Amino acid sequence: MQGTAIAFYSLEMKKEQIAARMMAMQSGVAANKILYAPLKPIQFEAISEGVSKLLEAKIYFDDRSTSHLDTIIHSIRSLKKKYHIDGAVVDYLQILNVNMRESKKEAQMAEAARRLKNLAKDLDIWIMALSQLNRDPLHLHPTLSRLRDSGQIGEAADVVLLIHRPEVYGLTYRVKEFEHIDPKGTAMIDMAKGRNIGIHKFICGFDASTTRFYDLKGGELPLAPPGEEEPF
Repeated sequence: MQGTAIAFYSLEMKKEQIAARMMAMQSGVAANKILYAPLKPIQFEAISEGVSKLLEAKIYFDDRSTSHLDTIIHSIRSLKKKYHIDGAVVDYLQILNVNMRESKKEAQMAEAARRLKNLAKDLDIWIMALSQLNRDPLHLHPTLSRLRDSGQIGEAADVVLLIHRPEVYGLTYRVKEFEHIDPKGTAMIDMAKGRNIGIHKFICGFDASTTRFYDLKGGELPLAPPGEEEPF
C-alpha cells in the first residue's frame, strides 16, 4: 500500500483467495463473505472502496509457478528483471518441493532457507518466508526452537517474527510487560531474532474476521478485566 512492488507465492491458496483477503482487510468485510455469501449494498460499497485502494498496488502473482523451489526462484528472478520487485513472500516453507529426494525433511528445509537467503542477497531484495511451528500443547508461546523441521530456518533468517494470540487458547499474556493487556482482539509480535536491529516484542490489534493486523497506540491498548479476589 506504500508503493512497494511485491511478488506473492502461496502454495495453498489461489490468487483469488489471497485477493479476497486483501479486499477484506481494506473493506472490513470478511473474506468468506466476499467469496461465497450474498452481499448487502453497504458491503458492496465498502468492497468497492477497498478495491479502489488495491488497484494501484504493485502485487504480482505468477500463475506458472508451482510449489517447486527452483520454479519459484526462477520466477522471482524474472519478476525482479521485469517489474523491479522490492521483495517476495513465500507461503509457506514446509510445503515447498525441494529437489533432494534422498534427503530428510530437515536437510530440505535447510537447503530452501539457504537458497532463498542467497537469492535475496543476490537480487538485493527482501524475502519473507512463512514457516509452521512444531505443536507444543504444554508451552503455547512460540519460540525460535519450535520452527518446524529445521533449526537452519532461524539461522538463515535475518529477522524472525513470531505471532502469539493467547485469545485462541483462552489464556492471557504470560510476558510480564503485557500481563495487563486484554488478549481479546490483539496479538503479540515477538521479534525473536533481529540481525543488526535487535529483538523486541509489541502488541498490535488483530481482526480475526478479516485476518488484519493493525497498529495500536499506547492509549488504545485494551486492559484485561480485573481478576476475581481470592475468598478469605
